Amino acid sequence: MKQTSEMRASKPSATGTAFKATGAFPIESNPVKHNDSGGASRFFYCAKASRKERGEGNNHPTVKPLKLMEYLCRLTRVPTGGIVLDPFMGSGTTGIASLRTGRNFIGIEIEEDYIKIAEQRISGEREKSKGMLFS
Repeated sequence: MKQTSEMRASKPSATGTAFKATGAFPIESNPVKHNDSGGASRFFYCAKASRKERGEGNNHPTVKPLKLMEYLCRLTRVPTGGIVLDPFMGSGTTGIASLRTGRNFIGIEIEEDYIKIAEQRISGEREKSKGMLFS
């Protein structure tokens, strides 16, 4: 049995267009609006990953900036520390950020080339942090 949901726009409200849902999936009809403007970069901005940060031989197309991933690791920290799960590890930036912020990390990647890059980058970060007080 296939479940479907239909959405129809009703009259505009003060907070935007309200939607009514019919079918199996109810949809919130009064979205919350805030008195602010601008893009998401107003919360946290950092430049894209530099060549030095990417590392030699890193051909992954979407390397994330370490500062951003460190920020997200700190932002999502729970009192017990928690574990950072990256189901699309790519070249391992989240793993490095996890090490730098004292978090445990599980990375999953399907592409063997990227796994090798991630292993090299994370191992290099471990070597750098040996002997430091916050490893």
